[in-house]
Amino acid sequence: MKTLGELLKERRQQLGLSLAEAAAKATLSREHLSAIESGRRWPSIDALLQLTHQYALDLETCLPAYLHQESRCKPLIRLARALLRSNQINLAYKTLQLARRLNRAHYSGRYNGEIYELSGKIAYAQGRYHRAVCWFRRLERVTARAPHSGRRWTSTYNHALALGRIGRFSEALHRFDRAIAGFLEHRMLKELGLAYLAKGNLLLRLESTQEAARAYRRASYHLRGHPLRLEALLGSALCTWIQRGPSQALTALERLFPFCSAPIQYAKVHANLAVALRQLGRPKEALSHLQRALSLAPSEASAVKGSLLAELCLLSLRTRDIPVARQALAEFSALSGPKDAQDVVTMHILASLLGMNPPPDPLPQTRADDYQGRVRAAVSLLLEATAPWVLPVEPAMAHGSPQKGE
Repeated sequence: MKTLGELLKERRQQLGLSLAEAAAKATLSREHLSAIESGRRWPSIDALLQLTHQYALDLETCLPAYLHQESRCKPLIRLARALLRSNQINLAYKTLQLARRLNRAHYSGRYNGEIYELSGKIAYAQGRYHRAVCWFRRLERVTARAPHSGRRWTSTYNHALALGRIGRFSEALHRFDRAIAGFLEHRMLKELGLAYLAKGNLLLRLESTQEAARAYRRASYHLRGHPLRLEALLGSALCTWIQRGPSQALTALERLFPFCSAPIQYAKVHANLAVALRQLGRPKEALSHLQRALSLAPSEASAVKGSLLAELCLLSLRTRDIPVARQALAEFSALSGPKDAQDVVTMHILASLLGMNPPPDPLPQTRADDYQGRVRAAVSLLLEATAPWVLPVEPAMAHGSPQKGE
């Protein structure tokens, strides 16, 4: 196996770059880069990520050589954390596996807390929520020994998120309340806002609309200046929708545009405006908002894109525009990546009604009444569903305060 330095040198030569040019692009000194290529110096995590980016080199190519030569636990943990933040889940998992073995063999469990935290976040990102619950339970035991540490409450919050994903709602709500109290005590205001937002989502799922509205208001207050504030405001608008109907929600949604800071956020607001207008019997205006949402939603956001195409299919059937409905169904079937289970169920039913092949996504294992409102509307083609529809909001994992030496 080639060493990491040899791989980097070979790639630099393929690009026709001199040492000085490559070092300048990677913001390193010429001597530093030369020492890395010759194996006399080991690159830091930041230097490695910078070099692979500048060389347009797939990190997966370099990772085996890096893992083969690295024998320290702390750099591996830092690399796994960086890979997780850049959404390279499988590489983060491989890196953390080696860190876990080294931690047991040579460090006597010194880094257990950091490894448990990252293992839980990686399992959560992989959709292995039961496994994530196990890791966060272990982390809670470790952090319980430091009652005045903010890391204790982030672990409780992350544990609550995972519990909510596997349907253990009462335990999740209990842990959210504990995390909120801890964040409030330590003045961790961003984390406090995230906890209120996640609690509001869970309460809304449990149809506790008044309590959810209260949680969303508090989340909006504590997330001022944060991009996720829009999610809290969307949740408040949804509560208004349920309590007072789509006409009141329409006014609340129209006020959200100044709080949008990214195309995906504008897409969410336009999408929800489309549903409200469709329920109010204004299909042309609804279609206009839905088309704007589709143009703004990034292609990599498959769940959002799928939800928009499902709504377009339903709206087209409402206006009896069968060709557009067929096209939306075809685009939904061609969409790669994870999709919302509710949309998969609806599009399977619409495919049978339109005489088309169903989407390749398998039907999720759900209870008969899980998607009753959407499925009934799809079967009858009477798209006057009383329940509003809001694009799914992914809860954010919280990060603990870095330990000494990070």
